[in-house]
Amino acid sequence: PEVAKQVYLATRDAKLRVDILVNNAGVCTMGDMVDNEEDDIWRMMNVNVGTVTSLSYLYGKDMKKQQRGRILFLSSVVGVTPGGPGVAAYSATKAYEKSLAMSMGREMEKYGVGVTCIMPGAVKGTSFAARSKAEEAVCWKFPFYAMNAPEIAGRSVRAMLSGDAQVIPGWHNRFFLKILAPLLPQRTTSSIVGFAFSPLKLGMPSVPWKREKHILADGDDFNANTSPPRILKLPKMENRNEYSWKSRWGASYPSNQSDSQSNDDNTVDANGNIDTNNNSTMQEESIHSSDTIAPENEHTSQLQPPANANDNLGEEGAGSSNQ
Repeated sequence: PEVAKQVYLATRDAKLRVDILVNNAGVCTMGDMVDNEEDDIWRMMNVNVGTVTSLSYLYGKDMKKQQRGRILFLSSVVGVTPGGPGVAAYSATKAYEKSLAMSMGREMEKYGVGVTCIMPGAVKGTSFAARSKAEEAVCWKFPFYAMNAPEIAGRSVRAMLSGDAQVIPGWHNRFFLKILAPLLPQRTTSSIVGFAFSPLKLGMPSVPWKREKHILADGDDFNANTSPPRILKLPKMENRNEYSWKSRWGASYPSNQSDSQSNDDNTVDANGNIDTNNNSTMQEESIHSSDTIAPENEHTSQLQPPANANDNLGEEGAGSSNQ
């Protein structure tokens, strides 16, 4: 922003009247945002957002007084899409430029000032693409997709002089943004943009769902080179009786045969009767559990202890069964 103010003061001191402003400066960093340097991200934000805003404000104020002028914003196709994986911060700055251009266009039209926003795709043969290493991306390598800089410049000048609000050069870009993108989910659209701006890799691509198995155990360190599991597995139940239907809702509700025969500790069958073949210790545990776990529905059948429970358990067992 300070540089933009110096440029404005220099033109004013030279008594130059600026009728056309072209916001063409831009910086881009490729790759995941968290992998880039923080200074590079802030430099991109200052150039793409701060400088563009300052120049548009300072010269737009003079154009309002003059009742004439043109402002051209150079945005990008990634500024129209829901997101740009691989150029996350850059796509956000270009979305800001598009929004600012459309808003200023409605504000300045009553003063005779036209605002145009152009949103090109890949443009080959520019210093911008060389510095940002964008020429290694898939969209720059795709046949007949990348456009030439003189072609984009000529289309931009004609649109600005004609007073067009926004222009998308290239029939392929217009087809994707105007027809295909509205029909696709936003996640799918962002994935397509991310693939277009990803570096071109020769060879067969890896299947996205084929991941190396990696389950973290207690005390294990996470290996950054191994992908974590996408689905977490719940621990196995040590005692399924506590989670079965008959122990929670009563024996009148039907349950699977596997629930009634889950393990040897199950002393209640599917009909609500206690197995008398178990020893006295198992019968004592089953009687206590039948007393403490009462069915929530009053119409469900109660669990009845066996007739010989008092003889095997003694006075304490009989007292528990009578309760």
